[in-house]
Amino acid sequence: MLGSHVENLAHAFPYNFTVDGWNPKAAKYSHMPFLKDMAYHRVYKPIYSMESDNVEYVTIVRNPFSLFYSYWRYQPRAHEDWTANSVKYGGWANCNTLMNTKTFPEFVDRYLDDEATWHIPPLKQNLFAQLYTKDGRLVPKLENVLRCENLKVDIIKWCEKNNIEYDDVPSKDANINPNKEDYREMYTPLQKYLLEKRWHNILETFGYHFGGTK
Repeated sequence: MLGSHVENLAHAFPYNFTVDGWNPKAAKYSHMPFLKDMAYHRVYKPIYSMESDNVEYVTIVRNPFSLFYSYWRYQPRAHEDWTANSVKYGGWANCNTLMNTKTFPEFVDRYLDDEATWHIPPLKQNLFAQLYTKDGRLVPKLENVLRCENLKVDIIKWCEKNNIEYDDVPSKDANINPNKEDYREMYTPLQKYLLEKRWHNILETFGYHFGGTK
């Protein structure tokens, strides 16, 4: 898979992905030295040709508004595993500690502020940045993009179309957050409007709107 926007995206792309790539001497590792040798701190930059290599990527996406709230809300089961002695604000990739975004309104406003830095810069330009090339081309074919909200049906249809055997994932192995907060109640009308403008392309491309799927 190229990337997965599912309940916990933190495990779908390198935590410390930056435009400059992996730098084991970066200041961020000074108080978390155990991180520098972990594989997911290296940036994978494949070189391929869709025509000559016959590469097929499959990905799972999720409503950006739901995804974004989970992005801020996420808390690891063992916080000390990857944040050491840092303040426990949580968020994917420890984003709230890095950016000092203690509340969700602060998180959204910082994202919308063009002058404010973001812990993973490409995601501020495109929340699904890992699915695109630098020139803005979507890497997976749309027929290979499955939506989290309809995942079981989408997987079955995709597997049957491609003659691939499949098995259901046992419910006991599902990674589902017991917190049932409704993301739609977390945004102000202005934030919703501004994010709809910023995310217009990905909302249209993947068939989403603020309240769900199209």
